[in-house]
Amino acid sequence: MIEPASWQARALQAPPALLLAGSLALCVASPAAWGAGREHGLPGFLPTAVALQYGVPGVIVGAACLASVRARISRRFEVAPFHLLAGLLLLLAGLAAVGFIPFLDEARFYAPLAAEDANAKVDAGEAMASTLVGAALVFLTNAGIAFIYSRGITPSRPSRWDKRPGEPDAMGEILRHGLEGR
Repeated sequence: MIEPASWQARALQAPPALLLAGSLALCVASPAAWGAGREHGLPGFLPTAVALQYGVPGVIVGAACLASVRARISRRFEVAPFHLLAGLLLLLAGLAAVGFIPFLDEARFYAPLAAEDANAKVDAGEAMASTLVGAALVFLTNAGIAFIYSRGITPSRPSRWDKRPGEPDAMGEILRHGLEGR
């Protein structure tokens, strides 16, 4: 059983908080990428859209997971260790979002997305469709990982020997007063 005010409770908030903070930073930095891939024939919006593709789902999932974790650690709880491995994936996703920021406005970063023919341009509609599909995949993947992580934190159930509120403590009475009344 882990208490709500313990260091473990605070540590359990770190993975979704890092995902939220990293994704939020990526969203804030994304406008700087506008037009960064034009020299490779990419539409001007694509670099910003790619950054938002990772940032927006991370903000949504990170905030929801953080709220869920905070609600679950508000009273005594237990942790399923295997589910905590999902927290490592959330940490990696948050670090990846932060690591993506320095490359947002570098044109060479978008070279792999460019059309194979140097004179061809990437169709804006196809680029937007693939960006939306990518965002959906990122959202579903992060949501699944966050769901597994938050479900690994469960409220502690009293054992069958624990006294419930308002329940008489028969053994305590016997130990305090003995069997003199019988």
